[in-house]
Amino acid sequence: MFDITHARASLKEFFSNGKREFAARKAVIIPYDDLSDRVFLVVEGYVKVGSHGSTGSEHIHYLYGPGDFFPVIRLFSDIQVRAEFVAFTDIVILSKPVTDTMRFFEDDPHAMLAIMRQQASTYSRIVNLNMGKAKHRVAYRILILCQRFGKRQADHIVIEVPITLQDIANMVRLTRESVGKVMAELEREGRVHFGRRNIIAYPDKLQELAEE
Repeated sequence: MFDITHARASLKEFFSNGKREFAARKAVIIPYDDLSDRVFLVVEGYVKVGSHGSTGSEHIHYLYGPGDFFPVIRLFSDIQVRAEFVAFTDIVILSKPVTDTMRFFEDDPHAMLAIMRQQASTYSRIVNLNMGKAKHRVAYRILILCQRFGKRQADHIVIEVPITLQDIANMVRLTRESVGKVMAELEREGRVHFGRRNIIAYPDKLQELAEE
């Protein structure tokens, strides 16, 4: 029987004696189009997966936080990842060679299933973020941040990731001005409060909007 909690614990134990690295905010962990020969586990902080459009605008496809592994696709294919992995905050990461990780999977196939589940979840979220109206896309992004990084407090959730309006715009492929207008509307409706150091979200109200 597949136990996701046990599988992820096994993965973390495997990575526990890996190469430990500290990187400052904005440091490039895996350059664009690089065929990395290592797999990483985020211990502290956040790593963004991004690319740049033809006009130079940044697109943030995803955020990895503590307990997440990347780049998952490298474990199953030699395809170059058309994105770069950059420290969104100061980070601590552990890494293992791809070859060692694959040998570990041969001994513990449930660990591979845990990695595949993470990848499937990542893909579905990225697809949803690129569809729908601006307001729905912003609401959905905030819900994802709630689910992955939020801390429950009474009827709301506090997201302590240091995200700016421009970061959200880069995540949902909208202009900063558009996101600012959407965020102001969400605040008027009592669905979210965007502060300097955190985001306070009311998930039930955001879910109602996301499902419209």
